[in-house]
Amino acid sequence: FSSVARLRRAFDMRPIYFLSESSLWIYLWHILLVYCWNWSPPALPPEVPTFLVRYTVILLPAIGITYIQKSIVRRVVDRHFIGPRQKRFLSLVFLQ
Repeated sequence: FSSVARLRRAFDMRPIYFLSESSLWIYLWHILLVYCWNWSPPALPPEVPTFLVRYTVILLPAIGITYIQKSIVRRVVDRHFIGPRQKRFLSLVFLQ
């Protein structure tokens, strides 16, 4: 039984589902982060491989911001009294 549970955990597809259904929002947030990166003064020494660091520093916060955004919108849609049309609109724009 424990090997089956380990196998299920190894093939947990939730992160892949999240990334695939949130790719547009991740992309949009990454644009803002790229602008912020370009406006900030260079703080990295020249020996650091800039592309890899820049990619990581921009991608991970974009994923985190998207996760927080979807959590907040999901909470608002589920807990507050809004009409079905507004609920459907918010879900379509922010959660799909």
